[in-house]
Amino acid sequence: MRGFVVPRLMGIAALFTMTWALQATIVDRVAIAVGNKVITQSEIEERIRLTAFQNREKPDFSPASRKQAAERLIDQKLIEREMDVGHFPRGDAERGKQLLADYEASSYPAGNEAGNAASHASMISALTTDGLTADDLETDLPFRWTMRKYENISRRRFRRAPRRNSLDWAECVRRSS
Repeated sequence: MRGFVVPRLMGIAALFTMTWALQATIVDRVAIAVGNKVITQSEIEERIRLTAFQNREKPDFSPASRKQAAERLIDQKLIEREMDVGHFPRGDAERGKQLLADYEASSYPAGNEAGNAASHASMISALTTDGLTADDLETDLPFRWTMRKYENISRRRFRRAPRRNSLDWAECVRRSS
C-alpha cells in the first residue's frame, strides 16, 4: 500500500507545483477590437505620451484624453486596413531615421557640433521624462508620415470635379456646330 500512496502523493505535489508555475499573468489588456486588429491599454497610453511629447505638453491620462487617443487609434487602424487592402507602401527604417533627425533638428536646434550633442541629449532626456525612448519616436514618425501621405492621396482621389454650368456647356455646343 505504501508503494502506491507515495507515487500518488508525488504526482499530486507535482500537479500543484505545475499549476502554480502556469498561473496566468496579465501582460497587456485589450481595450478595443477593430476588425481583426486590437488596441491595447499600453498603445493608448503610448499614443498619449507621444502626442504630448510632440506637442511639448505634459501627458494627460484623464478618461477624456484616453477616449480621444482611443478614437485616433481606431481611425488609424481603419486607415491601416485600407492601406493593407490597397497595398500602400509603408515608411521604412531609413525613413524613420531621417524623420527623427529632421524632428530633432527642428525641435531641438543647435548651432554647432557641440550643440548637436547637447540637443540630442536634451531630446533623449525629454523622451525619458515622458516615459518614451528614441525608438518609440523613430517608429511613430514614419507611421504618421505614411498616414498623412495616404490621407492626402485619398483626398485627392475622391475630390469631386467642379461642375460646369449647363448654360456654358450648351453655348459651347452651339459654337462648335
